[in-house]
Amino acid sequence: MLLTEHGSQIQTAIPTSELLLMEDLRVGYLDRDEDIRGAVERIKAGDIVAAQMRGVFGIWANAEDQEAIDRILTIKGEPDPNKKFSSMMFATDFLTYVDISLTHQDIRHLFKDAGIFGKRFGAVCHVRAPVEKDKISEIPLPLVSQVDDINYMHNIDPFGRDGMNRFIGGLNIAGLKFIGVTSLNDHAIGEVEITDYQRAVEFCLEKRISSLLVNRANQADSEVSRPRGIGSFAIIDLKDLTAMRDGHIPVQIIERLMGVKLDNSNMQPHRHSQLDFTTFLEIDLDPEELRLKVISYVDEEEFT
Repeated sequence: MLLTEHGSQIQTAIPTSELLLMEDLRVGYLDRDEDIRGAVERIKAGDIVAAQMRGVFGIWANAEDQEAIDRILTIKGEPDPNKKFSSMMFATDFLTYVDISLTHQDIRHLFKDAGIFGKRFGAVCHVRAPVEKDKISEIPLPLVSQVDDINYMHNIDPFGRDGMNRFIGGLNIAGLKFIGVTSLNDHAIGEVEITDYQRAVEFCLEKRISSLLVNRANQADSEVSRPRGIGSFAIIDLKDLTAMRDGHIPVQIIERLMGVKLDNSNMQPHRHSQLDFTTFLEIDLDPEELRLKVISYVDEEEFT
């Protein structure tokens, strides 16, 4: 058994002898305010936090804290010391940095209203967007990449994941605006993103990560949810309308949400089996309604 922040027990296959070596590992729930507050305080103090975002696990940190960023790169066995992170910002904040004039003309209307932007992309995919030159200095270096003299940010909007909404909202209230996120996995051994709860616990124990936030299943407090949608999120470039990576919500669905066709000729395939989305591609729904139905579909739970 592994104790949670609030004393209840979670089933785990990790031997007790190994758990005793890392007594300070605490598992909290993304639907529990006190667990969110504890994770926020850890990040504010310079620590890092592992968490579950639907069917994949990641690591969150203050992107303005270079020591925390460097620690994550070391933990992951990342050979590139300048490896970039995605930000996790709500659309209202993220769009203030986007250079809309450099985005593709066919989707510029989506940038006029942060609410609409969030209702198309929130909890669906990462987006890569060009950044306004005069705002580069405001953004932490780990969140900015450059291609052909154009600066970009990758972002995933948590809108649509209630627990993650509270987590990021709590960090923002604590004064942390730029949150960096990357997958929970060990590059040194060629590991792909972690999707299994037991492996996430093992990784945290091995790498001395003291806090892990998980989604709680509805049926019992001691169970961790395993949504049907497994693996990383797709990455969509909003300048050239290219699909850089497929995800557990497939690019075909994202095309419907955006109302455009994406170039997927160089797309990195999804590493896990995808659900059958045929029905969603055949029914006639407005984009916002389609997104809600797709999110409900991929969030349907299996249990560990």
